[in-house]
Amino acid sequence: MDLMLNKKVALVCASSAGIGKSIATSLAKEGVHISIFSRTQSAIEAAAKEISVIAKGKVIYNTCDLSRPNDISHIIEYTVTQLGPIDILINNQGGPEPGNLDDVTEDQIETAFTTNIRSVFQLTKLCLPSMKKRRFGRILNVLSISAKEPLPGMLLSNTVRPAILGFAKTLATQYAPFGVTINSLLPSAVMTQRALLLTQRQARGKRIDTNTALSKSAASLPIGRLASPEEIAQLAVFLCSPQASYISGTAIPIDGSASHMLF
Repeated sequence: MDLMLNKKVALVCASSAGIGKSIATSLAKEGVHISIFSRTQSAIEAAAKEISVIAKGKVIYNTCDLSRPNDISHIIEYTVTQLGPIDILINNQGGPEPGNLDDVTEDQIETAFTTNIRSVFQLTKLCLPSMKKRRFGRILNVLSISAKEPLPGMLLSNTVRPAILGFAKTLATQYAPFGVTINSLLPSAVMTQRALLLTQRQARGKRIDTNTALSKSAASLPIGRLASPEEIAQLAVFLCSPQASYISGTAIPIDGSASHMLF
């Protein structure tokens, strides 16, 4: 299937590794010009070098801290200057720190709201006017299954992720007449560096080794394994294409049937 993405311009947040990098890579294979960023220069430079090998479009990169509004304004300006107006925005913000109410600190609370809510508002607000004017735009929020089904020990994620669903649904309705779609992906257990770190932390608490903890995690899923970042990226790329023009305002779980919700 031709996804008709050639020469579109995409800004992919937090794209030096994991799901963000996989989405950027998959878009690049479709001929999309991509702008990628992370907080660490060496990490994003390495990712850009790797993606450039398979890219059919341009690949640019820069550093950006999503907790800093000035950084966000700069990355938008940099992308538009180098590649042109942004057609696709991938809001992929790293998950908040795990913990219950007694565990989380004031700094962690502030970081969660700044990075996972305010940055999404700012990025979206800066990209939407051009999308509306050109009557094409794709905004995809990469969230978590916790947006619809709270997870034990993940208070901050359970709090900030649902906020983006309300934000996205409101805007999807408002901008539907202008060819702009806004959707959210809700992954569950995905084999990323963050997932590995969380598993290592849990393993220490249970006094078991990491491999055993990973095996137990996989065995607890109906599908019997964790997802790969590439599996998330495949759906993301389709939703970003003109072929998905009638899909908007949705929140799609990608969880191997792990969640129990009906809607």
